Parts: sequence; structure tokens; C-alpha cells
Amino acid sequence: MGDKLMVFVVLVAWILFGLLMIGFVIYAKETVIPAIADGDAAMIIVTLTFLSVTSLVAFGLLRSARRK
Repeated sequence: MGDKLMVFVVLVAWILFGLLMIGFVIYAKETVIPAIADGDAAMIIVTLTFLSVTSLVAFGLLRSARRK
């Protein structure tokens, strides 16, 4: 029973992560890409930080799912 629950939790987490990435792409089209074109360093740093944190969370979920 515990394995099925873990698979369900990881599946839900990946779906939420995918929705977060879709939302980020929509957000980036309106704010980040023009900021990069203008050379706005603060927006570029915030974007890179967001992407690195979300990828670390995704890899953490993947590793915890493999360990179980």
C-alpha cells in the first residue's frame, strides 16, 4: 500500500511541476524575454534562481522516488 501511495504522490508532484513550468513559460514570454532583450540583470538573476530551485526540487523528488 505504501508503494502505491508514493507513486501517486510523485505523480501528482510531477503534474504540479509541469503546470508550474507551463505557467512560467507564459510568464516569461511577457516579462523575462523583453527583460533579457533590454539587459535587465535583476530579472535575469531572478529567472535563473527560479529555474535552478525548481530543477533541484524535481531532482529531489526523482531521487526520493527511486530510493523507495
